[in-house]
Amino acid sequence: MQRVWIPWKEVNEEEKCGTCEMEDRRGKETCMVCARRVSSDEEGVQCDGCQGWYHRECEEMDRELYLQIGKHKGMCWFCTDCQVNVKKNMVETGKLREINANMKKELDLIKEGNEQMNRIMKKYEDKWKEINKEESDVNKGISEELEAIKLQNKEFQEKIEEMDRRWKEREEDLVDTVTKRILEELAEREEKERRKNNVVVFNISESRKESNQEREREDRNLCMDLFREKLRVEDAEIEQIFRLGRREEGKTRPLTVKLSKVGAKWDLIKKAKYLKEEEDHRLKRIGITPDLTRKEREENTKLREKLQERRRQGGKWIIKKRKIEPVHEGNRY
Repeated sequence: MQRVWIPWKEVNEEEKCGTCEMEDRRGKETCMVCARRVSSDEEGVQCDGCQGWYHRECEEMDRELYLQIGKHKGMCWFCTDCQVNVKKNMVETGKLREINANMKKELDLIKEGNEQMNRIMKKYEDKWKEINKEESDVNKGISEELEAIKLQNKEFQEKIEEMDRRWKEREEDLVDTVTKRILEELAEREEKERRKNNVVVFNISESRKESNQEREREDRNLCMDLFREKLRVEDAEIEQIFRLGRREEGKTRPLTVKLSKVGAKWDLIKKAKYLKEEEDHRLKRIGITPDLTRKEREENTKLREKLQERRRQGGKWIIKKRKIEPVHEGNRY
C-alpha cells in the first residue's frame, strides 16, 4: 500500500499502471489532525508510528520532504505526537547503552588483570618447583607470597562474577524498560482508538426516574435536541450513551456519548462555544469536550498549569497543538 498520496493530476502515465491500490484507497482515510478525509486531490502521508493518515499541510510538512518520502520506500516519517515518543525512547535507550558499554569496559579490565595475575602465579609456581630443595625459611616466604597471590586472584574472580551479574541485570532491565514502554504505548493507542468518536457532555440535566432505560431514553433525547436543534450538527448519530460515576442527590453526572462519525464529534466541540451566548442559563452551563484517556488528561493538566505560570509571568499565551505559544498582536485565540 502507498504511504504517500499525490494528487492524480501529478502522476504521469508510466506511474499510473502500478498504483491501482493507491487509487482505490485515496479518499478513504481520515486526517488525524483535522478529521477530514484525505481525498484524491489532496496530498496525504501515513505515519510509520501510529499508522494514521495526515494532510501534508495539517502537519506543516515541507513539500520537498513530502515528495522525497513518496520516492524512497525505505524512508520513515513520524507525526508530531509519535516524534515526541520516538525521541524520548532514543534518548533513554542511548543512556542505558552507554552505561552498559562502560560496565563492559570495566569488566574487560578486570578480566585482563585476572589473566595477568594467573601468569604471575604460574611464574611463582615454577619458581617454587626450582627452589623446592632450598632452605625452609626461603620456602616459607615464597609459600606465603604465593598464598597472597592466590587470595588476590580469588578476589578478582569474585569481582568478575559480580560484574557479570550486574551486567546481566542491566541488560534485563533495558529489555524490560523498552518492552514496558512499547506495551504502554500500544495500550494508549488502543484506548485512543476506542474513544475517538466520543464526547463528554458536562452540566446537562439528569433524569431522576428509577428505570435505567427511561433515564437513558431521556438522556438520548436531550442530546439529540442539543446536537441537532441547538448546535445544528445534522449528522450527529448516537451509538451509545452513559453517565459517569454513581448517582448522587443534587449532583449532575457527566455524560459520555459515542457518535457514529468522528467528523460530527469535532463539529460539536467547535460549536459548543456558542452555547455561552444562549439566554437559557441551563444551556450556558453545558460544556462539550473530547473523551480523553487518563494519560491525555494528566498531560493536559500539566500543560494548563504551565500555561497559568507563563501568564502570571506576563504576556499572552495559548495552548496550540499541545504546545504553549505566545499570542502576537492581531492574532485571534
